[in-house]
Amino acid sequence: MIISLLLAHPGLDLTLRDKAGLTPFAAAMTTKNNKAAQAILNREPNAAEQVVFSGRAIIAPFLSWLEK
Repeated sequence: MIISLLLAHPGLDLTLRDKAGLTPFAAAMTTKNNKAAQAILNREPNAAEQVVFSGRAIIAPFLSWLEK
């Protein structure tokens, strides 16, 4: 429920990174918070992509956790 409230904020930027360099999606997956990760993907389907110096990297290994 709290995640839904946070994700409903119109000014939320899911591309921002924390001090460790993680986006909200990556942080959710790192902590194995599947519900949060799925909620983020429902709001921003491209959240599973991370921009890296050489281009984009799909976080495919993380996505398999959501299927469980």
